[in-house]
Amino acid sequence: MRALLKKVAAFACVTASVATVYGCHLEKSEQLYLKDFFGAPVTLVISSEHSSSARDGLVGRINSEFEKIEYELSVEGGGSVFRFNAASEGERVEIDGIAYSVMEKALYYYHATGGAFTPSAYRLTDLWGFTSRFADDGYSPSYVYDRERTDGGLPLPKEEYIAAFREQAQSLPYELITDGGKFYAVKRGAAATVNGVSYNFEVDLSAIAKGYACDVAESLIEESGIKGAYISLGGSSMYLSTKDGKEWSLGVVDPTSDFRVSFARVAVKDKFVATSGTYENSYITDGKVYHHIIDASVGAPAETDLASVTLIGNSGAETDALATALVIYGRERALEYLKNSNMNFVLVTNDNKVYTDLENFTLLNEAFTVEKL
Repeated sequence: MRALLKKVAAFACVTASVATVYGCHLEKSEQLYLKDFFGAPVTLVISSEHSSSARDGLVGRINSEFEKIEYELSVEGGGSVFRFNAASEGERVEIDGIAYSVMEKALYYYHATGGAFTPSAYRLTDLWGFTSRFADDGYSPSYVYDRERTDGGLPLPKEEYIAAFREQAQSLPYELITDGGKFYAVKRGAAATVNGVSYNFEVDLSAIAKGYACDVAESLIEESGIKGAYISLGGSSMYLSTKDGKEWSLGVVDPTSDFRVSFARVAVKDKFVATSGTYENSYITDGKVYHHIIDASVGAPAETDLASVTLIGNSGAETDALATALVIYGRERALEYLKNSNMNFVLVTNDNKVYTDLENFTLLNEAFTVEKL
């Protein structure tokens, strides 16, 4: 068994159309594969009625903007987040406008969720083995706190590292400043020291980056004049644009399945969709599953009764950030939070109970029970 058990993203489309395009209300459509974004495959489906020049122009603009976003938000490569992470506590770092916008949104959702969504948990995520370097089959330990993979997963981290990185993640991550038309981030998070070794405070914006990218893609699709399109970033963040008022049919994936098997179907148009689930990226150690959604308040993968949260709303960044936070909240607190939101939702618990406020929700698997709210 592989040490890291990775499952596919939580949203799959249904009712096949052409090639592997699903959920398509278009009579004729094309499925286009763009450059990967943060390791996720990007799929664009548009109506075939548009000219090749319109199609190619849109693809080129999306690829170009996504490259900029990934460069500025990546923890590697020299962009804004990379430079911020390399800075010392209190240092003011000039950042790009893209990074400023995303860091501003991340700070907003950090406060709105009481820290459940946080850009400050990079060290904890790395400690538990869920940053990008662990996705490489050639991974080998490089930090003192790293462990060798085993057939059963990854040995658990030592408590002193959990405690130190948990305390580090509780601090306000940064302060944002505009000055003379330029953008700056002042690092507020402090370094953590364990056994005489100092670990710089670093941010990670991956839990909001795909949603933000969908917001950008939506603007580009609207500007292009193309009607009837959807863009999917690995299936976990989507934007779906309607044509002639018709809806897309999407399947919600069974979180207990190793395959893209839908247990329910929903109808969506002109909305953003994001899903976060404990099953997407996990490993097993000593018979227990450890997943990638880190609860910074305890310094470990969240102990939650929710297997997945799917949100449908008017903002990619919002649905992306809050889907993660609501998994950490758990069912009761998540439902309370959603009472005051403008988002639709599908919550799936670990015991196959489904909570949704969607009218156009069709159950496909009787192993699940549904409560419509």
